[in-house]
Amino acid sequence: MLEAMALKETLSNAVRTEPVLLDVDGRVFWKLNGYDGQSDILLQDMGTWNSVAPSEKWLVYADEQKLEVEKYIISSR
Repeated sequence: MLEAMALKETLSNAVRTEPVLLDVDGRVFWKLNGYDGQSDILLQDMGTWNSVAPSEKWLVYADEQKLEVEKYIISSR
Protein backbone atom coordinates (compact mmCIF):
# COMPACT_ATOMS: atom_id res chain seq x y z
CA MET A 1 0.00 0.00 0.00
CA LEU A 2 2.81 2.41 0.88
CA GLU A 3 4.57 1.65 -2.41
CA ALA A 4 1.40 2.42 -4.37
CA MET A 5 0.95 5.71 -2.52
CA ALA A 6 4.56 6.69 -3.21
CA LEU A 7 4.15 5.85 -6.90
CA LYS A 8 0.98 7.94 -7.12
CA GLU A 9 2.86 10.98 -5.81
CA THR A 10 5.47 10.71 -8.60
CA LEU A 11 3.02 10.31 -11.49
CA SER A 12 2.54 13.22 -13.88
CA ASN A 13 -0.74 15.12 -13.79
CA ALA A 14 -0.58 16.10 -17.47
CA VAL A 15 -4.28 15.41 -17.94
CA ARG A 16 -5.09 18.27 -15.57
CA THR A 17 -2.46 20.66 -16.90
CA GLU A 18 -3.45 24.16 -17.96
CA PRO A 19 -1.58 25.94 -20.77
CA VAL A 20 1.05 28.45 -19.70
CA LEU A 21 0.19 30.94 -22.45
CA LEU A 22 -2.28 31.29 -25.32
CA ASP A 23 -1.22 33.99 -27.76
CA VAL A 24 -3.11 35.77 -30.53
CA ASP A 25 -1.24 33.92 -33.29
CA GLY A 26 -2.86 30.58 -32.45
CA ARG A 27 -0.01 29.27 -30.34
CA VAL A 28 -0.41 27.50 -27.02
CA PHE A 29 2.58 27.01 -24.74
CA TRP A 30 2.61 24.07 -22.30
CA LYS A 31 5.07 23.28 -19.52
CA LEU A 32 5.00 19.60 -18.62
CA ASN A 33 6.99 17.59 -16.11
CA GLY A 34 8.54 14.44 -17.52
CA TYR A 35 9.05 11.09 -15.90
CA ASP A 36 12.65 12.00 -15.05
CA GLY A 37 11.72 15.14 -13.10
CA GLN A 38 12.77 17.49 -15.91
CA SER A 39 10.25 19.96 -17.31
CA ASP A 40 9.72 20.46 -21.04
CA ILE A 41 8.18 23.39 -22.86
CA LEU A 42 5.93 22.40 -25.74
CA LEU A 43 4.41 24.58 -28.42
CA GLN A 44 1.04 23.67 -29.90
CA ASP A 45 0.64 25.71 -33.09
CA MET A 46 -2.98 25.89 -34.21
CA GLY A 47 -2.37 28.29 -37.10
CA THR A 48 -5.15 30.80 -36.40
CA TRP A 49 -7.89 30.70 -33.79
CA ASN A 50 -10.68 31.49 -36.26
CA SER A 51 -9.76 28.82 -38.80
CA VAL A 52 -12.50 26.33 -39.71
CA ALA A 53 -10.04 23.40 -39.94
CA PRO A 54 -6.89 24.29 -38.00
CA SER A 55 -3.68 22.46 -38.82
CA GLU A 56 -2.23 21.51 -35.48
CA LYS A 57 1.57 21.18 -35.08
CA TRP A 58 3.59 20.34 -31.96
CA LEU A 59 7.17 21.33 -31.11
CA VAL A 60 9.32 20.48 -28.08
CA TYR A 61 11.94 23.09 -27.32
CA ALA A 62 15.54 22.03 -26.74
CA ASP A 63 17.24 22.83 -23.44
CA GLU A 64 19.17 25.75 -24.94
CA GLN A 65 15.92 27.31 -26.27
CA LYS A 66 13.94 27.06 -23.02
CA LEU A 67 15.36 30.27 -21.51
CA GLU A 68 14.36 32.36 -24.54
CA VAL A 69 10.87 30.82 -24.63
CA GLU A 70 10.39 31.46 -20.91
CA LYS A 71 11.39 35.11 -21.45
CA TYR A 72 8.79 35.36 -24.24
CA ILE A 73 6.10 33.81 -22.02
CA ILE A 74 6.87 36.20 -19.14
CA SER A 75 6.88 39.26 -21.40
CA SER A 76 3.60 38.25 -23.09
CA ARG A 77 1.60 37.85 -19.89
